[in-house]
Amino acid sequence: MRAKRDWLLAESDWTQLADCPIDEVDRLVWFEYRAELRDVHQQGGFPGVVDWPEIPE
Repeated sequence: MRAKRDWLLAESDWTQLADCPIDEVDRLVWFEYRAELRDVHQQGGFPGVVDWPEIPE
């Protein structure tokens, strides 16, 4: 679970860079998604059942 979470975070690192070509609203959506990923271990069914957050478009 940790490896998947870390991979998803790494894949979305670009969204938080200062020169990222997305607007502030989308940057916030990605910021919240990343926060949900970091908190995935706090879910009740973890590690057996994980409700992964939806990747923003």
